[in-house]
Amino acid sequence: MLIVRLLATLVLVLAGVVISPTTAHASCRSVVGKNDAGIVTIKIVCEDDERSGDALGSGKRVCRWDGVEVPCVSDQGKWYSPFNCYISPVDPLPPYTNVNWRGHREGTLWYCRISGLDVGTPLIVWLADSTPPPDPEQLAREAVRNMQLKPITIGIVPNDDPDSVGLVGMPIWLWADSPSAQTMGPISRSASEGGYTVTATAEVERVRWSMGDGGVKTCAGPGTPYKLKYGITESPTCGYRFEKQGEFTVAARSDWLVRWSGIGETGTFRIYLTQNTQVVIGELNVLTVSEGS
Repeated sequence: MLIVRLLATLVLVLAGVVISPTTAHASCRSVVGKNDAGIVTIKIVCEDDERSGDALGSGKRVCRWDGVEVPCVSDQGKWYSPFNCYISPVDPLPPYTNVNWRGHREGTLWYCRISGLDVGTPLIVWLADSTPPPDPEQLAREAVRNMQLKPITIGIVPNDDPDSVGLVGMPIWLWADSPSAQTMGPISRSASEGGYTVTATAEVERVRWSMGDGGVKTCAGPGTPYKLKYGITESPTCGYRFEKQGEFTVAARSDWLVRWSGIGETGTFRIYLTQNTQVVIGELNVLTVSEGS
């Protein structure tokens, strides 16, 4: 008589391995062991880890004059939509008796040049602020900082039973747990300076899952949370299968698209926020031994 023993090596208890909101900024891994009674034990170990993320790239920025797109900066100066011209500081400044001061004794004077019409004497305008209008993209980035965006809380499980295991070839479900405006969007905020206001709206376009084994899965939206009733099935929106056993660092990168408008300009830029967790994937081995061994 043969006794068949199933040995699961490097087994990950993926069920319930959902980084909770209280540990959203922590790097967690599963430690698999065995106690004196031969029972497999699982311990989740988390270490504090700063949220990673940067606003990368200048994106696209658009300025318009009478509905026609024009460069936001040229050799004539910086586009200033309230006057529909490029402004640059007058240097040297004329005395306050000059008519262009319009009776003021504060602020400063700016040349105002229309795109393509840089011949002759430029128009001179007075502005109360002695500094140029704020950069709308920088105000947009300030608005984004006010959003306090966060990486997603990782949900990763082939089964929501605490006794389930992750094995080579088993379907893995990936999702953003408890998605919110701050983790998936859309979310809008405004920032102001010197009487100017820019409004930005941010939303996650996709989540890029780097699985640690060289595989990458890109998913639109937050994914589908796993439920016990689904059984061993593929995720309908965001899933994966490991083809080898081992311990892997899974990184979920949220790709945010920010759209902004203000001070006569519009533009976009991207932000990437990443959350990591470590998983262990085992391989199911069958060991056949003779009776009495």
